Amino acid sequence: MSLGTGRPIVLRDENSIRHCRLLLSHPMASPTDVRLIAQVELIAQKTQIYETLAPLGGQVNHSTLSFIRRANVALDKWWADCDELHRQTMDQDSLLRKILAGELHYAKLWVVCVALRGVAWDKMPFEQRELAFQAKDAASNCLSIFLTSPEYRAALRYAVHDSLVTAAFSGLFLLKMASLFPAELDLGAIIGQVEQLAQLLSEVAAERYALALRIMLANLRRKVGMITGIDAPAPTMPPPTFAQEMIVSPSFIDPSMPPPFTMEELGFAWPAERGIFSPSAIPVWLQEQVREDTSI
Repeated sequence: MSLGTGRPIVLRDENSIRHCRLLLSHPMASPTDVRLIAQVELIAQKTQIYETLAPLGGQVNHSTLSFIRRANVALDKWWADCDELHRQTMDQDSLLRKILAGELHYAKLWVVCVALRGVAWDKMPFEQRELAFQAKDAASNCLSIFLTSPEYRAALRYAVHDSLVTAAFSGLFLLKMASLFPAELDLGAIIGQVEQLAQLLSEVAAERYALALRIMLANLRRKVGMITGIDAPAPTMPPPTFAQEMIVSPSFIDPSMPPPFTMEELGFAWPAERGIFSPSAIPVWLQEQVREDTSI
């Protein structure tokens, strides 16, 4: 997470890090130490990637594209090597192997986000657009693992915030891409995937992440004129307790803000006469007028 927020990098490519697999040959090594090794090696790779791409400020040329291709090849090799280590003691559907696969796709999403940081999305040349669409595929693949693995779904209830951020950011990136390029993407597939993720996060008591997804989903539907289908099941889940503090009177009007969302638009069961979601409660970075900002 520090790599994504610009904080100083603590772990660097030192000899003690480069040879961390020696730990696995220690007499007291445990089967799950492969997880630690995979994390250390991934962070070491991401450190090199970040230190190369971050100073470019979103400038993408042939040299940048070549570096990103090499970085993706290196990430694929990292995954293959570490998956082989996991395979020695774990089956194909084990939680740690699913986590490893999810980290591969998220790392590829992260690489592009670092490369495009500061880019004007409405003026992207072909090369930058291609990178953005590659990242879209990586985000979708990442979410597929979260949503299709029973082991991963069950473990999310006990997940640390890093795992929840991984899932939520992948969903938010998909929605941002859908908002920016609605004619070039399958909006129904993206919305369906993110709706499933929001429901899953609600089920594992990660409603603050789920609410951010619900707000962006409602924003996207309004922008493209996509109304929830008449055959869609009616919402049955009430808004979380903290969200109830953001509800205002149905007669609320603020000319400086976009029309407020109904609870139904956000996927909650809530009588209309009891109030609507206050626009001022929406974080600035999720509001419609800034969703096409340059940062990711």
